[in-house]
Amino acid sequence: MNPVLTYGLILMGLFGPVLLYAGLERVAVPITRDRAFAYSGMAFEIDRMVFDNLRLDDPRISQLGPDVQGFFSLVQALDTQSLDAVMELVQLQPHENPEKRRAYVQACQEAFAGKWQGMELLARYKVGGLSTFVFNVPMDNGNYVTSFRIGGSPGAYRWDDSTEAEFLMNLDNLVAAGERLKREGQVPPDLSGEFRYKSRIPGADFDVLFNGTVLDWSIASDIVPDIPVVQFYAEAQQAFIDKDIAGYVEYFTPGSREKLVEWLGNMPEEELASYYTSFAGEKRVVFILDADPFYIFHYLIGNTLDYDTVWNDGERFWMTNVGVHFFLDRLLRDRIHFIEPVLSSVLEAGPDDLVYVASEEATPPPSAVPSAVVQPTAPTPDADLPVLPEAPSSETPEEEPDNSRRFFFLLVVIVAVLITTRQVTKRS
Repeated sequence: MNPVLTYGLILMGLFGPVLLYAGLERVAVPITRDRAFAYSGMAFEIDRMVFDNLRLDDPRISQLGPDVQGFFSLVQALDTQSLDAVMELVQLQPHENPEKRRAYVQACQEAFAGKWQGMELLARYKVGGLSTFVFNVPMDNGNYVTSFRIGGSPGAYRWDDSTEAEFLMNLDNLVAAGERLKREGQVPPDLSGEFRYKSRIPGADFDVLFNGTVLDWSIASDIVPDIPVVQFYAEAQQAFIDKDIAGYVEYFTPGSREKLVEWLGNMPEEELASYYTSFAGEKRVVFILDADPFYIFHYLIGNTLDYDTVWNDGERFWMTNVGVHFFLDRLLRDRIHFIEPVLSSVLEAGPDDLVYVASEEATPPPSAVPSAVVQPTAPTPDADLPVLPEAPSSETPEEEPDNSRRFFFLLVVIVAVLITTRQVTKRS
């Protein structure tokens, strides 16, 4: 028997069901549909622990692993100790600004002052060799689900949420989003079946599983593959080729339709004409990533790779996610961690032959693809309660290569929670 599972069973017998699950598990990868999170049929196969109502004062903590104890030591310090004491538990990266991290830690302490005793640890994931702890903190205006990353070794675990590790932060946000959905009552899809593709994500130390279909299909072709979602997609593309804009936008979800109308309305006529030409003559679908109920159509225009997203609401298909660039999008567009090791192997093509929009290497001109023209906008957290702090994606990495944009947004979000909490306290 798996020793971790055996350990969990012992704990359940002696101290109550502190561990509900421990081991490798398939978890559904969250995706956004315009501004809303939802489960996709894509999966991570990842080392996961699920805890039962584990809080700061729970005596069972001492029976758990050293990384879990390290997490609770950090939370205890945030709750009761000085800023200097908490900073002793922080792992700084060589090129990280210590004052910036200190400001964030201080804001975190103040924002959650008096709330840590109600914190509930939901799960622990192994991401990039580190332990990502997803937890919920009840606030006066709702629940705050987020994560801390703990690294190190027994007796020397440290808070390792470095702003330098943007790739790991994005994966942390993905697993935290999944826990948030579960807490909100969304039911994840059944992931017990066979997946056609399974690939290790470099640097993540876990596998991504998905289904899909490799194609070499031009949208201008008179022959359409006999696949319902492809036939829907072909109808939508044909409406655009025919310059039936009013008909074309009706294929989109309301949020995407609004962005699309604005984008097309603001495009100069000569640029729109050029796009019609390249769209009709060159757009070629090469792979459909089947993440039912979402379908991600990877296509080429010239040597530029991009994708469209289609959603099945149970009754019909919709085009969606115009201008969206959020957690899963960042992974799908990551040349080092997804395109080269995962997608290119699926396509059996040399990665150097492809230029992916929004990649670090190049961004195509505005006439290349719609999503490169529409200013990418991430779903905005609720006005009163930010659930997953994240940088606004309207700024490109080239504008701030030190990743300070993400840290600044985290700081602003936490200060906003603090201000809201104080206002609620004052009114009461």
